[in-house]
Amino acid sequence: MLFRYLCFFTLILQCLLWKYLFRKENNYGYYKKVAKMRFIYHTNMLDICNVLNQLGILKDEKAEIVMKDHCMKSFDCMERMGLDVRGYFNKHKNETES
Repeated sequence: MLFRYLCFFTLILQCLLWKYLFRKENNYGYYKKVAKMRFIYHTNMLDICNVLNQLGILKDEKAEIVMKDHCMKSFDCMERMGLDVRGYFNKHKNETES
């Protein structure tokens, strides 16, 4: 069950990055560029782990641990890029409760 939630969060993370990359004022320094590259790496690793798990190469327990690690590192990268990750999830949580 946790594995499915991690896959869902991967999609949310990629959508947030897509929105962030294509806004008009995209001026940021090397620090944010490195964070963006790290973010892309970790989201790609989430996809790879998902495929390996679906093929049966990676066991469920190991896949959950690896995906949780990459998901948390993705959140860290988003915070370093200046996105308000916690605010987004709190807003989304409040909308679903209403």
